[in-house]
Amino acid sequence: MELQKEFLRRNPQYEHLLRYLREAIGKDRVEWSDITKLNMEKFGEYLSEKVSPNSARTYAAVFKAFLSRFNEEGIIPCKNPQIKIKSVPSQHIALTMDEIRLIDEYEPKNDTERDVRNIFMRGCLTGARYSDAIQMTMDNIRDGVLTYISKKTNTEVCQPVHAMLTKYLVNKPTKIRCAVVMNRTIKDI
Repeated sequence: MELQKEFLRRNPQYEHLLRYLREAIGKDRVEWSDITKLNMEKFGEYLSEKVSPNSARTYAAVFKAFLSRFNEEGIIPCKNPQIKIKSVPSQHIALTMDEIRLIDEYEPKNDTERDVRNIFMRGCLTGARYSDAIQMTMDNIRDGVLTYISKKTNTEVCQPVHAMLTKYLVNKPTKIRCAVVMNRTIKDI
């Protein structure tokens, strides 16, 4: 049984997690024999550098849960593989209306900036998560009310349409940007 195939069979949505592990330990392919204390330490450090603290903890938990299924099979050299992620307090940042207007007035230099500003403003003006903001279109608006079903909670959201929102719904993103690109680009903007 191959580690990578088994991981993807159980966690197909986390293919990128295997890529992170390969990059962290410097191998093209991860085998069961690579699950050592040192490699898991490298993996935890790599995750902490590569993604947000919340994502790093989620990814570590997903991988630890996967490994725990095989702990007693004798195929993992490390008895109790740990992936340690330092705890970081969450930051809640609120923008003022003046800051939101500055982002609205900003003239994007390229498609990436245009897409990032578009998706960011959708979320900012609606309170929607990224996964919901990228799906919004003008079809979500009826009689001045924005309605959508949240992907994460499967809950219907209905709210008045913000005056600035329609221009961000009309313009479809040219490409869906990953979280790293979104975060880096919106900071630059």
